Amino acid sequence: MKKNPFRFFKKISHYSFGEKYQLIKYAVGSILANGTPWRLVRVYNFINNLIGQGIEIRKIRGGIAFDYPVGPTQETFELKIQSSDAFVFEQILIDEEYKPVLSLFSSLSISPHVMIDAGANIGLTSRYFHVFYPEMKIIALEPNEETFRRLQQMIKLGKPGDIHLLKKGLWSAETLLGSDNSFKDGEDWSFRLTEAKEKESATFATTTVQAIIEHFQITEIDFLKIDIEGGEVELFRDHSKLDWLKKVKVIALEIHDHFQCRENIENILSKSFKIIKTGELTICVNRNLSES
Repeated sequence: MKKNPFRFFKKISHYSFGEKYQLIKYAVGSILANGTPWRLVRVYNFINNLIGQGIEIRKIRGGIAFDYPVGPTQETFELKIQSSDAFVFEQILIDEEYKPVLSLFSSLSISPHVMIDAGANIGLTSRYFHVFYPEMKIIALEPNEETFRRLQQMIKLGKPGDIHLLKKGLWSAETLLGSDNSFKDGEDWSFRLTEAKEKESATFATTTVQAIIEHFQITEIDFLKIDIEGGEVELFRDHSKLDWLKKVKVIALEIHDHFQCRENIENILSKSFKIIKTGELTICVNRNLSES
């Protein structure tokens, strides 16, 4: 049976002229031969997967919008095409990377009241947990200016809640840092904070877990999510600044082995936490608070 060319053009109607051109090249030749950007191809496959699920895709400026089921509800999302948004969405909403944390809360009869989302990116993890715990206070941190604006928009698209957005990174001290985009694949989800290099402006503000506890008058942190692209090295470097760990029930941490910090971090956490590894996450359960 011959393929209907009009169906293909309908699929690519959400893209800009330049993106359509690249995708048409991909459709009529080998990806290796025509040099179509791998990111665009992956986003194309991502959108096709959504369409295959019967999800209606709406074109918006620079990206797409659609409704997607999360738990018992339909949630609205907007993703930027020229970004890592689709890859993050796959991890958080399709593959449900943090579902083991939900199962853990259920098995331990924990009804979380406070969540800190460190390395919030565009806010998909915060949105995910807000669906299941709409009354929970969520404090989401993202230091990158452009990503923070998209984080604000993503939270606005969800249902109202006790959600606080901080344009800061999580660190071991309140300071100003530089940035580095060379980590991993160089996409926007690879953005990380680091000491400013010579002649580089230190413009990205940081805060600490202790400062957040004091500012929001928190007695316990039910869930601390940490995905700060290597910043965990600095966060856990100074043992004298880790008293806040006593107040945390569950940590979901992505340890980036590129920085050779796993052994040190797990040694610190294993003193008070039971460690569970699932996928790319290291989930840590406070032996004392999880049983209270």
